[in-house]
Amino acid sequence: MKELAKRHRYAQSWWFASEIQRRHPEFLIVEMHPGGGMYDVLAVMDQEVYKPNFDGDSNKLMINREGTIQGHKTVHLPDGESSFESKILVENWHDIYDTDDSYRFLRIFEQYMRWMAPSETPHTSPRTLAYRFISATLHLQLHARELWDARNSFKDSSEMMIREPEPRFIKDFPAAIEDRNIVHKQGFWGEPDSHFWALTRDEEAQLLISIEGKVYFRNGNALDLMKIYDKNNRKLMPTVVAVMRPWLK
Repeated sequence: MKELAKRHRYAQSWWFASEIQRRHPEFLIVEMHPGGGMYDVLAVMDQEVYKPNFDGDSNKLMINREGTIQGHKTVHLPDGESSFESKILVENWHDIYDTDDSYRFLRIFEQYMRWMAPSETPHTSPRTLAYRFISATLHLQLHARELWDARNSFKDSSEMMIREPEPRFIKDFPAAIEDRNIVHKQGFWGEPDSHFWALTRDEEAQLLISIEGKVYFRNGNALDLMKIYDKNNRKLMPTVVAVMRPWLK
């Protein structure tokens, strides 16, 4: 079977990750390249798991754009002990497009991970808005001539226990450089660079988005994404169009 085009895998992986984080706003979305860079993963996890002093087994959903989607979780046994298990939840990316109900997979993920689905959608935070903005932009540019993607400024190309920060993209965005020095650190790996995501076109960063909800441009300007969202009656697509208008054809 022919492999699904990268643009579809990138956009769909971000939809999965951002929708789960929207339902569980305490979670983080992390770009990871375990196995020395063999895999291209968006991981969704509780933010405590992404801290250097975390010493437990890490519960996380691993969305590998080059392979399978896996759940990793701790299982508590009747004798008081615990074990760690993982399971392939999606074997092939083509399976995702064989259903008319994309939320079916979200339910599968949450059920396996034992992440309780909320009774109603939580209030949108700046972090959630940033992730949803990325997802919506990738879907909006799905059929562009160029390949659009989103990459974190902190390149994690190692195993969980061995990390060396490799900042990317920020040097081309003056306002982001300023905010990089004052961003509120929360104890994550790779801070402050891990707070910034680049929307790329054919691998060249077009703008940056921080998980604090700011958008940065190469000309030095920066915008508060939540203010634009409020101005557009808290509608996502009008917010995306307002920011991305220079790139829409």
